[in-house]
Amino acid sequence: MYMFKKIVAAALAAVVLGLAPQQSEAAQFQQIRNATAKLHYGGKTFLIDPWLAPKGATGSYVTMYPDIHIPDRAKESIRMPMCDLPMPAEKILQGVDTYLLTHLHFDHFDLDKYNKVLDRKTPIYVQNEEELSYMQKQGFKKAGLLKDEGMNWGAVKVTRIDGLHGSIKACGPSSGLIFEAEGEPTIYFAGDTVWYEGVKETLAKYKPEVIVLNAADAQLDEFGHLIMDDAGVQAVYEACPKAKIVISHMDNIAHAYLTRTTMHQKLAKRGIDDKVLIPDDGQVYDFVTEKGAKK
Repeated sequence: MYMFKKIVAAALAAVVLGLAPQQSEAAQFQQIRNATAKLHYGGKTFLIDPWLAPKGATGSYVTMYPDIHIPDRAKESIRMPMCDLPMPAEKILQGVDTYLLTHLHFDHFDLDKYNKVLDRKTPIYVQNEEELSYMQKQGFKKAGLLKDEGMNWGAVKVTRIDGLHGSIKACGPSSGLIFEAEGEPTIYFAGDTVWYEGVKETLAKYKPEVIVLNAADAQLDEFGHLIMDDAGVQAVYEACPKAKIVISHMDNIAHAYLTRTTMHQKLAKRGIDDKVLIPDDGQVYDFVTEKGAKK
């Protein structure tokens, strides 16, 4: 039996749904900003997709990619990230054992001086040899590759999963992550992907109890929809109606076509707004299972 506990980090206020067991272990997810998330799981702490630049510091499509276009051209001059971090970067990095990168795009990892805040002695794992070489050149001493067959950190197994990062054509490779550990809920970070057969197959194979979706409906002319929209969220919900679905990657990139507010509105029209969690930056969710319980 799983119990869900929601904590608003800034206020440290908790809302509990269901009955808390006498003894429990928590898998704790914290929404940082955009796709950046901190996960305490199986005794380890992972920082996923660390994009930690100050508000507006990364740049705009006009300054970074003038030949890549957003359907609404007015969006191309918006500087990103669009919001400040919810807390100092130093606090975000406290206690982190490993950095995990789903893919090397500017809104998932700082491609400039702002990545200097990351400890070069902390292990960092990426999806392919090209990204591995980049991290080694950046001075990371313990850079490695995520594995399709999975790899272990103590009791935690992390498996790389393919994503499809574009509805017209992929704008580059992208990965999802499956987290598994005895006594913990299986968690699926889908990463930057649209809904497609590969996601459906992953849900059927792993039956995750917690699913984190990047679902701001980012769009570019050449590639189409880059990540999920409300229809994709509904498809995931229908495939795994008992899972806790967390919506991430919101309100920080210029090429997004959904905000937290409009996502709530669209999901309400679909009748599933109360089935989905859309955290604010800095917000924490604890997913708790009875100690020693079988998943």
